[in-house]
Amino acid sequence: MGKIEIPYGLPDAGGVQNRPEKLELPPFGAPPGPDGEAAFPPPPPGPDVPFLPAVTIGKDGVVEKPVEEASLSGSFSEGEAKDVSIQCSRPGINGIYIKDGIHYEMENVEIRFQGDGFNDFDGNGAGIEAAGNTDVVLEDAMVETTGVIRPCTVARDYATLTVRNAVLVGNGGTLKPDEPRRPGPGMRQPPEGLGIGGNCRTHLSMGNSHAYFYDSKIIADGWAALSTDACKGDLYLEANNCEVIVRHSGYATYSDNGAYVVLNSCKMDTEIGAILAGECMAEINHCKVEARDCLAMVHSVMGNTSEVGQLSVTGGNIHTGKECIRVKSQNAYLDLRSAALQSDSGVLLHSIVNPDAFATKVKEGEKVYGIKAVLSDMDLSGDLVHEDTDRTMTVCLKHTSLTGGVQGAILCLDGASIWTADKESQVFLKKDGEEQGQVDALEGVVIHAQSDYLPEGETILPSGGKLAVG
Repeated sequence: MGKIEIPYGLPDAGGVQNRPEKLELPPFGAPPGPDGEAAFPPPPPGPDVPFLPAVTIGKDGVVEKPVEEASLSGSFSEGEAKDVSIQCSRPGINGIYIKDGIHYEMENVEIRFQGDGFNDFDGNGAGIEAAGNTDVVLEDAMVETTGVIRPCTVARDYATLTVRNAVLVGNGGTLKPDEPRRPGPGMRQPPEGLGIGGNCRTHLSMGNSHAYFYDSKIIADGWAALSTDACKGDLYLEANNCEVIVRHSGYATYSDNGAYVVLNSCKMDTEIGAILAGECMAEINHCKVEARDCLAMVHSVMGNTSEVGQLSVTGGNIHTGKECIRVKSQNAYLDLRSAALQSDSGVLLHSIVNPDAFATKVKEGEKVYGIKAVLSDMDLSGDLVHEDTDRTMTVCLKHTSLTGGVQGAILCLDGASIWTADKESQVFLKKDGEEQGQVDALEGVVIHAQSDYLPEGETILPSGGKLAVG
């Protein structure tokens, strides 16, 4: 076993210790290459697509511009709209576009669109878009879109969007078999490095917008149900008592660089629960999650090595097909409390080297924050596997029992915790206060350990296994 380097700080249940000073967020867009050239080529020229909302609402009032392929009905007045119905089969048409910093409420709304959108970063093709500094409330709504990059709702700039008792369905569309993937505005499918499919995000938050969802159902065929992108540092997205469904390959939510995402008492049926990218935060509180892949994937692309993705999971019942949490070449602070975690793969936490060509690289000899996890008030069964060669992984157990193997991680246990190894393990056992938790191993299992508090030598443990320190 190679020597495990001690990190320069350990987490505790109250927050992050010795965290690097937060840097300014990079500007939106790909960073330049070494000689100043753009990191990605400009998008190929496309059709000259006008921005055509069926209804525009702003400081000058309500402007209706229905097109030949659309039907529009309902009552629009200053400050509110009721009993609205918009149906359209023409690609790229927007439904309701609210701008100019006004407050506007909409109730009993039905929007059904067919045909592709053209740029979801611009909200082009969205059912409802809140832009500028608007405050928009949507209640009792059904919004369904069928088409590539055809979002149901978009919140951008400094807008606040509140959605209550709504059903949002993004069915996606059909891509050409050989259509290339490309990042940035106008992309028609997710970046290849995410390892997912689909071609539509049901909801998209951008800029410094704030979006709140209550008692709603958000359905995506693939790619994303509740997505964030192009964040400016004060983006907030929250879902409460919602059902979030991703039918095929994609994620329930995404916390992009500069975003804070919170899901409370939600039910998720998805491939990936949440993806965290760069300097971001996400909370999953008292949720029931069925994830065919993982609960959360944490990564960094085209970023800097000071970024830390922060994930908090409190309560709830979580079942995953693969590891519960996957960290790909990224610094992470993970705070998991009182949650029921079950992984079909038998792995709770897994760090790997990110195979993505655009993964943030650590320079040789550079010290980074690493991966630090606090597992509190839980009875857990599963492995901790650390395979990221650029950073350490430290896991602290607080009032927690863990049965599983540990590979390559630093482990500390408070006096009320116990770790029972059920397979051969390689670990650094670090002191955590005056009272240490119990280390055990099943009969026939050997724990190969280094330690800052245990003497060198071999010890037979209570369950018959062996602890070999040295």
